[in-house]
Amino acid sequence: MKRATVTTQKLAPTLLPIETIADLKNWRSQGERSNIAKIPLANRTNKTSLPIPSLMGFDMGEFTFDPWFTLWSQGAEGTGADGNRTAANVYNFSYWQYVDISYYFTHSLVTIPPTVWTNACHKNGVPSLGTVYLNVEEGNKDKITDEDVRNFLTKKPANPDPKKMYLEDAIQTLSDVATYFGFDGYLINQEDENTDLIPGMLALLSALKGKGCRIIWYDSPFSGGGDFQNRLTQGAYKFLAAAGYFQANYWWRGTDKYPESSWKVIKKNSKSTLTDRDRMFMAMDSAAERKTPPYGSSDNAFFGALDSIKSQRNPPGYFTGLGVYYPAWDMYDLRLNNTGHNTDKLPDRDMFHANDQAFWTGTKESVILLNKTKKKSTTYKVVPITAEQCMKTYVKERSVITSLPFVTWFNDGEGDFYNIEGVTVSTGSWNNLSDQSVLPTYRFFFDYEGRRRNKTAIAHPTSDLVFTGGSCLSVDFDGQPVLEFALFKTKITLPAKSRITFVRKQTNVSLEKPILTTSDGVSTNLAVSQTSMHNGWDRLAYDLPPTLAGKVVTEIGLQLTAVPDGASYYLGQFRFLDTTGVPASPKGFDFPNTVEELDWTNGYQDTSHYRVWGFLNPRYYLIGIVYNSVYRVRYGPNEANHIFNPTIEGFTAYRVLEVDKFGNA
Repeated sequence: MKRATVTTQKLAPTLLPIETIADLKNWRSQGERSNIAKIPLANRTNKTSLPIPSLMGFDMGEFTFDPWFTLWSQGAEGTGADGNRTAANVYNFSYWQYVDISYYFTHSLVTIPPTVWTNACHKNGVPSLGTVYLNVEEGNKDKITDEDVRNFLTKKPANPDPKKMYLEDAIQTLSDVATYFGFDGYLINQEDENTDLIPGMLALLSALKGKGCRIIWYDSPFSGGGDFQNRLTQGAYKFLAAAGYFQANYWWRGTDKYPESSWKVIKKNSKSTLTDRDRMFMAMDSAAERKTPPYGSSDNAFFGALDSIKSQRNPPGYFTGLGVYYPAWDMYDLRLNNTGHNTDKLPDRDMFHANDQAFWTGTKESVILLNKTKKKSTTYKVVPITAEQCMKTYVKERSVITSLPFVTWFNDGEGDFYNIEGVTVSTGSWNNLSDQSVLPTYRFFFDYEGRRRNKTAIAHPTSDLVFTGGSCLSVDFDGQPVLEFALFKTKITLPAKSRITFVRKQTNVSLEKPILTTSDGVSTNLAVSQTSMHNGWDRLAYDLPPTLAGKVVTEIGLQLTAVPDGASYYLGQFRFLDTTGVPASPKGFDFPNTVEELDWTNGYQDTSHYRVWGFLNPRYYLIGIVYNSVYRVRYGPNEANHIFNPTIEGFTAYRVLEVDKFGNA
């Protein structure tokens, strides 16, 4: 073991909203290194032909800043004081394959996305944006003033006031904040109509884009000619050109033909029409558009409007990108009381996951509980969601599985216990989106063409059915003797030697075969080459034939043959490895109990993650899972800070153990 760097910096892994100009000038006060998102933005496979690009605006309302996202950059544990929430029951988004770019919205001057949120985005190839909110009239009068906004968008005078922030400082500060905390840019929202400030706003957008930030302009009366135009207009095109991305306001319907008129503006003004089209988003507000099932009435339908984004001829495929604001409605609008406060009792975790699956990929077997508000009462109705009434109909699956190694534990980043290789090392509710695995690309439940008949779901069963983390992948046989389905979309060029391994538990399954589909359309069934047992789990290895070397794998599936009644199948780990070389052994680092922050920067690899253990004779206890080069074990003389085994105190030493990109620990 290496003796690692020791630091005694007294900070907490906490990110709070930046609400005032003074807060923004003092942003480095939140510069705790645990708050830095370290996972790099993953590359994605080339898009399929004519996919509609997608933008998601995540707003959790009062839940945006809470102990399970923003206040604990390293993850969190436990139950809220009111008993209505646990760390294992938060808005846990896991359908990243349908998202191209996202932002985390609050009504604060500047929002830094939660560290765990940016890490989850980046692991799935999704840029993570914060927000800049310059509205004074909409609830911000006690935080910022008209003068603050005017200074923010005006060049620095000859004798600047040091308490104010001017345009040059705003540009540099916003760039520095994004760079330091590891997120990718901002959505900028200014709805107060100050047309004389337009030149300053355009300069801000353009300069931030020039510094490498991804910038989205949210259209408003500021740019729309006195009111919300709900589309891209001739007058607003300069904002798309300056920022690079543009989101329209939500007050439009499919009959408005606003996607088509937005495209016509792009076609008239742009020298890169298809690029601009892919960065212009007609967005729908989930908070307003899905009050009656499924997702709106006949004259106010969520998906009816999205249908109008599609085009048949010119341009091919679609007029603009597609945006969805507040996809978290299927958790927070289904609270028992639904008063809008974070003390409301939330739906249980299984109900939320069923609802979320229905919204994104639809379901026949499950149902979704939709709320319909009449005056102050809320009712719920059971509604099956068809293939045409879910997001998967509009946005096709993307993938970050482009090279080897690829490893997943099917861990969605929350749970009621934490297992490592089939052994429970901590009990109690926890949440850490940084630790969310890259989950299966295909998770829908409909009978589609070919082998896309997927009957899998992320499950939170008892601890004996989870290999690592808090969840696994379960298969529903539905009484079928043979089940064949796709799991992962990929673009992997095979090396000379490679191997796939499964770790699973099963009952009454007589045969299992991975199926690889290559770019030439050929499918190959693999035969098992080695089996072993590990902590009650079966590990199956499949060596790929040398004849596949050089081919490009585009899809990975699985075929199972089972006894029709009583079959079960749980996948705990999937690994696809290049076996032409021998990887280096994972590293470990030892620390004394006198430190507050563990630092292994010198040995850190951003393709690895790390398990933090506390030693209390005669054993080690897991206390954290880290996707960073530092971990704060406490932030004061008597204030412990760990999310696993939180009741264990008095550690006499700490140890950090690497889990490398091959899944070796």
